[in-house]
Formats: sequence, C-alpha cells, structure tokens
Amino acid sequence: MKSGPLKHGHARKGRHSATYESWTDMKKRCHTPTATAYKNYGGRGIRVCVQWMEFAAFLKDMGECPPGLTIDRIDNDGNYEPGNCRWADMKTQRNNRRDSVRVTAFGKTKTIREWAESRGLPYNTVYLRLKRGATPEQAVTRPWYSRTHQSPESRSRKPKS
Repeated sequence: MKSGPLKHGHARKGRHSATYESWTDMKKRCHTPTATAYKNYGGRGIRVCVQWMEFAAFLKDMGECPPGLTIDRIDNDGNYEPGNCRWADMKTQRNNRRDSVRVTAFGKTKTIREWAESRGLPYNTVYLRLKRGATPEQAVTRPWYSRTHQSPESRSRKPKS
C-alpha cells in the first residue's frame, strides 16, 4: 500500500481550486502574523479549528465552494469552525461585517443597508435620517424625494408675494 500525502485534486501544478484558495487564505489570516489581514483575524483571537488545519476535513465539512461565493463566518467574533461558517456572496458578507450598523425597527433587526434595500430607499437617506435623530421606524418609512422632485407638502405651498 502506497503512503504519502492525501490527494484531493484541489492543488495541481500550481493551480488551486477556489475551495483550496479559501482554505489557505483563511489559515493565513488567522495564523500568520505577517499576513496583511492578520490584525483583523488572528490579531483579534480568531482561529481555524484544529480539524480544519487539514484540507480534507475542511472540504468534508464545507463542501466545494460554489462559484461567486467565499467563506463567511456567521458570528464575526467566532472562529472558523463547523457551524459558524458558510459559503456566502459579497452582499451577504457586506451585511455581516463588524462595522455594519444594525438598527431595530418594527421588532426586526437589520443593517442600515438591508433596511434601505427592503424599503426602496437609498442607503444614505436612511443613514442620514438616523444621524439627524429620526427613530428607526421614521428613518425607514418616510417617503423619499429627490432634489428634482418636490414633496406634496412643498408643492401645495404658495410662494410669498
């Protein structure tokens, strides 16, 4: 019986699959202090679980990386481990950042970006309304008028003579 490294088919002649690249990048940002992203991962105490230090175990738990997706931690303060990772698109990851501001309105908590998108409002409109003191409910429900369109209230006002 031949012994040697496990062949998984994800790293051939200098070409690596997206799954393999995600795995190596994940380990690098958590365990290599000289890596550019280390300060935001390993520097914060985020680690890759022991079993995922082996690619075969990572592949078994996560499966192949679907096209257009990358690895995402569900709990941003948690480790890379089964149950806390998923393959996600950039939109999902953008809403799952540490610096995403979450707002609770109508009993639901979403990021400002998610509220704006679900209500058909520009992100900056919701953000500025909140910054200027609107309640979360007001910030996501008031009608939005661009500078080129007047609100019904301003159209009904008579000009001063």
